[in-house]
Parts: sequence; structure tokens; C-alpha cells
Amino acid sequence: TAHATTRLSANWVSRYLKVQSNHWQALYPQTVPFWQPIRPRSVGSILACWQMESGSMSLDYSKVGATQLLEHAAKQVASLSADKNLAVVVETEPDLPAFDGDDDKLRRVLVNLIGNAIKFTPSGGTLTLKAHTEYNDLVFSVTDTGEGIPAESIGKIFEKFGQVESRKGGRTMSTGLGLTFCKLAVLAHGGHIDVTSIPGVGSTFSFTIPLTKPTV
Repeated sequence: TAHATTRLSANWVSRYLKVQSNHWQALYPQTVPFWQPIRPRSVGSILACWQMESGSMSLDYSKVGATQLLEHAAKQVASLSADKNLAVVVETEPDLPAFDGDDDKLRRVLVNLIGNAIKFTPSGGTLTLKAHTEYNDLVFSVTDTGEGIPAESIGKIFEKFGQVESRKGGRTMSTGLGLTFCKLAVLAHGGHIDVTSIPGVGSTFSFTIPLTKPTV
């Protein structure tokens, strides 16, 4: 059954991640372990990365509203931002056109980016979510007022379980698979994703999505 398949997948992925985590811990003792027992509902994001890399996942295209996409993503993690008393500002260009995209996967991209911003922004900070057009693309961005990312970590931020040093905490943290999923989902749409950061000031993750579905 589907439930049994999901349970087996969860067990298999959990074993794989535990092995990978132990490997990284041996190489980098200061790394925060990224493995933990996986609930069945968490398997989807992990398997999605592998399916995208292998080209076996298709996108479910529909007309998507950029403003609504940002607002829905922000609402999905609203309790997390409220817990840290973060101001969440949504700024969109007037009369943004609808675009061709997979609403579910792009919302997951934004939820991942906003969730990371919440995680690394101290209480009382600000998150700014933006969307505007640029030539034939829509550009989305998530800006935080967190601790920023060291320059030496920028190049590996989108890698699976990439290692990012926390200057404040004095330890190394794994980025897991969340940012890898973001990169793969954006690339699958024919767009690109980037990050700029100033340590002690904050970071901006931005990505572009073509207004119309790319032709193969």
C-alpha cells in the first residue's frame, strides 16, 4: 500500500542520512548532527531532490500569482516568525502578471527560504519578501537581518548538507537538503538562484522564474 511504501522509504532514508551524518561527524567533530529519525511526511522533500537530480520528476504547471505565492508562503510559517517577534514585510511590484510555474514546488522553495531566514534572524528582526519583474523573468527575494553567511561558505550553501560556520555560535552547521531542493526546483523551472550576504548585517536569497514555461 501507499502507506507501507512511505514507511519503508522513511526507514531507508533515515538509515542513509544516519550513515552520512556519522561520516560528517567523523570528519568535522564540531558539526551539528543533521540526522534524526524521519517522519513519513518528511520523506517527500528528500525524495524530491533525488527525483529532480535524476530528471524523473515533472512539474505541474499552472498560472501562478506572484503576490499570492509570497503571501501564502509567509502565512505557512507565520507562527514561527511570531514566536521570534519578527516583522515580515511583503513588497511586490504593482500589477504583477501571472506566470507559468508549479505552485506547490515554488511555495515550498519560498517556505524553505523564509524558514531559514527566521531560524538565523534574532528576535525583533525583520524579514523582507519581494517580487518584481525583470525583462522576461519574475524575481523573488527573501532578505533577513540575521548574522549573515561567511564569504567562504557562500559557494557551498546550496550543496547537500553543506557546512556553514556560525561565527556567533562558534560551531559548524549543516544546511541539510532544504537549500538543495530550492536550487533544483528553481533550475527545473529554467531559472537561477543566488545569495548575497554581509556578516553581521544579513542575507538575501533571490531567484528568478521565467514568465512563460520554457520550451524544450
